[in-house]
Amino acid sequence: MDEFGPRLLIRPMQESDVFTVAEIEDRVALAPWSRHTFLACLRANYQCRVALLDNKICGYFVLSVAAGEAHLLNVVVVPEEQHQGIGSRLMADLITAAQRDGAEIIFLEVRMSNTGAQRLYKRFGFGEFARRKAYYKSESGREDAKVMRRAVAALDAVRSMVG
Repeated sequence: MDEFGPRLLIRPMQESDVFTVAEIEDRVALAPWSRHTFLACLRANYQCRVALLDNKICGYFVLSVAAGEAHLLNVVVVPEEQHQGIGSRLMADLITAAQRDGAEIIFLEVRMSNTGAQRLYKRFGFGEFARRKAYYKSESGREDAKVMRRAVAALDAVRSMVG
């Protein structure tokens, strides 16, 4: 199916994962989520999943689904494991989760400067929908966000996007 085979596992995030996830978040985000935020998402029954490569957390996502809409709140792959297909696996998994939870559409925000993530999202059928002014904290103050969306496709279509 992919180059990782059994070395890569995506599973539900557990409370015991939150410390590691928050450490990763501290490394990669300018305005990192706290452990308490991740715990609140778990307790609110959001779709929270982790990617493990050789049993070590290397990525995660948090997805909220309500009233037929999903909102991707956070998705991360550690920098040293990026560009290897882990992000694609996470995207396929979150689209599948959104469909299972009855979402008809998925929304997300992405930094205007994060062209790598934008390319990944476009590959998974997301298109620009709107912009949010000064949405993200940045090193120089604030940065606009591109709001992207996609309809939730059939599972077979999503699976064909990976690998």
